Amino acid sequence: MWIVDGGSRDKTVEITQSLIKEHKKFHCIPTQTKNVSTQRNVGAEKSIGTWLVFFDADIRIPSYYLEGIHYNLMKKKCDAWTTWCSPDLKTPEAKLVVQMQNIAFEGGEMLGIPYAVGAALGVRREVFQTVGGFDALLSFMEDTELARRIHKNHYRFSVFRDPMFVYSTRRFRKEGTFSLIAKLAPVFTTSIITNNVGNISSIYPMAGGSYYVKRKKDFPSSLLRIREVERIMKKVMHSKRKEIQKTMKDLFDSFSSS
Repeated sequence: MWIVDGGSRDKTVEITQSLIKEHKKFHCIPTQTKNVSTQRNVGAEKSIGTWLVFFDADIRIPSYYLEGIHYNLMKKKCDAWTTWCSPDLKTPEAKLVVQMQNIAFEGGEMLGIPYAVGAALGVRREVFQTVGGFDALLSFMEDTELARRIHKNHYRFSVFRDPMFVYSTRRFRKEGTFSLIAKLAPVFTTSIITNNVGNISSIYPMAGGSYYVKRKKDFPSSLLRIREVERIMKKVMHSKRKEIQKTMKDLFDSFSSS
């Protein structure tokens, strides 16, 4: 396991060093470049094995996660994957965020325009190298851009509903759930319509733990933008109505049982 640190100001390196003493397979690489794509590419270059699995530092996985992935890969052949996620808190806001993520995963796979988050993403090493890895010019939606590039090169991208990783909603708590949804939704919608991902890292800064010191206020006016995005999404997904209805039912069933 390679932990690539981009000059963090928290205790990442200190904690990693303590783990290295207990687990010889743990490694830590400091980099001067603070760019998530660059850091993931560095980790991929150093690692070995058939599969590359990328995790964000703030997510959590159950002990059986990788075993569950192995089981899925024996049943279904694919070249890259992500999985559904569950919320880190049991609040309605956290559940909403996670349900929107899972809908995006499923909708992207149905429409042939994959959506992925680097929080939990697996890629065959050979495929990762063939398509050129993460785009180092991007620091936002670089994970989705890679997934779509993999798909464009006729490799198979899959979404597994189980096992789930625990998604961190701390950024939503920091900025306000509806404010951040309203800010990100138009970007996501545009990426579906145009099938392109722009480099707009200013609206989603990658500053590590130091970013989460203070929380911004949430603004009800953000709901207006969300409604507009909802209207566009309905139009885009009209052709896949039956499949999406089934997926939505599954999602809401899981939501109500959680």
